[in-house]
Amino acid sequence: MAPDSTRRLKRIALYLVMTFLVGAAVCAALAWRYGGAYAQDTIREKLQEIVSGHLNARLEMGAITYKYPMGVVARDVTLISTSPGEAEIALASFKELRLQLGRSPLSDGPLLIERIEIDEPTAHVIRDADRIRGMRKLLRDSDDLSRRSAPKLSDVFHLRHLKLRSARVQYEDRREATAVPLVWENLNVEMDSEPTGGAVHKYQFRAQAGTAAEIASTGALDIDTGVLEVEKFSLNATAGTAESQSSLPPAVQALMKRFGISGEVELQVAGTIPTRALSDAVVTTSVDIRKGQAALPESGTRLEGLEVSVKATVDHSKISARTGVIACRFGDTGLSIQPTDLSYDLANGHWSVSLLRAAVAHRPPEPARNLLTQPMTLALVAQASQGGSGRCAQVQLDGTRLTFDGTGEILNFDGMLVYDASILQLMPSSATCFGGRVALAGRYDTTTRAASLELQTDGLQLAPIKALVDPQEPAPMAGRLVGEVKLAIQGGSIDSLSGIGAARITEGKFGSVPILTGISKIIGLGQALFIASEARAQFAVGDKKVQFDRVSVSTAAVKVVGRGDIGFDESLNLRLYVASAKNWGKDVKNTDIPLLSDVGGSLVGGVETVINGVSRQISSITATGTLKSPVIRPDPAPLLTDSIRSLFSAERE
Repeated sequence: MAPDSTRRLKRIALYLVMTFLVGAAVCAALAWRYGGAYAQDTIREKLQEIVSGHLNARLEMGAITYKYPMGVVARDVTLISTSPGEAEIALASFKELRLQLGRSPLSDGPLLIERIEIDEPTAHVIRDADRIRGMRKLLRDSDDLSRRSAPKLSDVFHLRHLKLRSARVQYEDRREATAVPLVWENLNVEMDSEPTGGAVHKYQFRAQAGTAAEIASTGALDIDTGVLEVEKFSLNATAGTAESQSSLPPAVQALMKRFGISGEVELQVAGTIPTRALSDAVVTTSVDIRKGQAALPESGTRLEGLEVSVKATVDHSKISARTGVIACRFGDTGLSIQPTDLSYDLANGHWSVSLLRAAVAHRPPEPARNLLTQPMTLALVAQASQGGSGRCAQVQLDGTRLTFDGTGEILNFDGMLVYDASILQLMPSSATCFGGRVALAGRYDTTTRAASLELQTDGLQLAPIKALVDPQEPAPMAGRLVGEVKLAIQGGSIDSLSGIGAARITEGKFGSVPILTGISKIIGLGQALFIASEARAQFAVGDKKVQFDRVSVSTAAVKVVGRGDIGFDESLNLRLYVASAKNWGKDVKNTDIPLLSDVGGSLVGGVETVINGVSRQISSITATGTLKSPVIRPDPAPLLTDSIRSLFSAERE
């Protein structure tokens, strides 16, 4: 071929190549300019179709960037509920949403999403009395999905990874006036998912809410049916009582706030949760509190070292639970509750505690001084249940034991407590203690703090009671107590205490009672005067004192009768009459007065006969001062007036 022809062919070829390159560049520019916009519009449309096809909601987005071949970035994204019958409300918003697709967004069919990353997502959920705002009909039902021919979620999501950065979730439960918002902020979430075929995705979930809470979960989700199988969900948080927001659910918050609970909290959940029918959920959950503190309502008593463990199963509307060992201490007292079973029916509000075993150990550091500072251990065995309308409950106590460590004395108690609305009643119950029996019943109004108590005793031994009340006093006192008393108190104030009662003590030894010791000195009969004594009293309580209508102490050698009062501050104001004789004589002995021994006989009926006898005298004595330091003063010999006669003759009644 000639050289000119060769050069001509080369120029033609170069021209064609340049023309092709220019055309390609123009086509690429046009594709970039118009194809990118087309791809972005297509992506926007397909994302909105996914949302509107399955939810009564719409997705609003700002700028969308398509990163060829499989990347999508959307900015300023907002999910808005359009639930029928409700005002529109924004449920969530994202600063930036990044998607990694499994196929080209320009291909036929819905988007196929494999990875999701979200920056600074926020969600604000509000729970009103009857609904969660915007959530009443958020999910479209199956008939609606069929009519819309919406793609199944399993056709859209082959999700392998989800990541949230700097998320904030706020939940307000406005049914609880005292609940603070549940807030998780600075929340970083990573979830790895593995499609196992069909619609089921296994997942591993991890989240950190700043320093306030750690969350982890594993399980599986059927994204078509919405059935969530939670293998394990755990929440670890540190809770305080003065927080303006909390990382704990409102129900847990309410419990912790009512009892002032703070400490380390671990919540675990496992079970099956149909997200479209939550009432059909079957869930097992556990709550553990460690290194906790708490306060009892109203009294404000602080509990330290609180350790609580509860595991519960929720099956539809029924909750069954079992506690672990619950322990705490308050002051010098420690409490431990052994594992027990509980049940609660959400449908009718009934609950029960099958068997409660608790121990209370009181260990004061100082030597015991009185009954309230005695080292003691209470072993409680109880059953409790609640049913019917209102706040009605009952507690059955069987075999409850109170052991006073210092003396070894034991109190055994059987009875029933009934709580209805604000009234706590102790039904007629019984106890054995101090060698005798006690029958008691009472009532307490938790609103007004008014209380009443009826108490009957039979054969209680005084010696161990005195050892408990005043263990540092070595002087002996003994006897057996039979009596009854009815008491009432208003507003929780001891100054308002009122009531009436009667008591009788047999086989008495009262040589250590300061008043009787003083009387012995005055009449010159010695310390042994009040051995083998019997005593009786009728009294009323009120105006901050115990008012004795009649009080008497009888022995083979002497009888003391009188009236007066003893104040709550132990002050004395008593007028006593003492009758003594070296030899009572047959006439006096046969007067058949029940309070005197066979040896002593009675003054009643015979006192006028012997009042002038040389072996007989009546002394008048005034007792003032205090119980521990009485002032005993003899008065002039009294005339045998009707008033004095009535004190002696009253013993017949």
